[in-house]
Amino acid sequence: MMHNPGDRLFQLFKPMIWLVLFGSAGGALVSLSGIASGLNYQQFMLPGILLNTVLVTSMGYGINLKWESEIGILSRILVAPVSRLSIVVGKALSSVLSSLLESAVFLILASVIQVKFSHDVLALSVSVLVIILYSIGAASLGMIFAILLRSREAYTGVVGMVSFPSLFASNSLFSLNQMPLWLRIMARLNPVTYGVDSIRRLLIYRSLDPVPLLTDILVVLVTSLLVLAIAVVLFRRLEH
Repeated sequence: MMHNPGDRLFQLFKPMIWLVLFGSAGGALVSLSGIASGLNYQQFMLPGILLNTVLVTSMGYGINLKWESEIGILSRILVAPVSRLSIVVGKALSSVLSSLLESAVFLILASVIQVKFSHDVLALSVSVLVIILYSIGAASLGMIFAILLRSREAYTGVVGMVSFPSLFASNSLFSLNQMPLWLRIMARLNPVTYGVDSIRRLLIYRSLDPVPLLTDILVVLVTSLLVLAIAVVLFRRLEH
């Protein structure tokens, strides 16, 4: 990241386009109601675009695993006297650092274009916790795909297949009550919904109501730990 910062900044180009263009156009098309009725659409979609950026960045770490496997680095790692759990967790934590840096830059850019969100220290701190948990789960999912899929091309296709639908099959762009029943059910089953809801409550609604907030965080935590555990099991089955 230090030697090639332009690569990270380029990855923020797409989410900023979503926020600026779709956020501006969507305000004329989407009617917000309930607790979100006093917001502009860019504020509403900010948490969803933020976590989608984290999802894409973290899952992208799986392609590094694929690359390491192809050029022989992974085989050297596997014969080292290091537990497979440590390897998987270490790779997941490296995605966390990248995700946190990109999230910070994204929020700074959002402030520049006058998208308002809470700057409360507690709200930002809990949001960082959510991003960390979410990033670990997304990176673990990326590693699972990297282990199961044969080629980098297939991996890239699967990442797109996961990240793009997750944006629409969640509350990232629309409230749950605005969705048809079948899509609302999918969104309720989608862990992304709970991550977005927690960030939206903290930074946009400025609400620290403990019951829904803890519920959201618990869902993200359990999902991430489950996916991490699956990644560790698959990693332990890899041959040298």
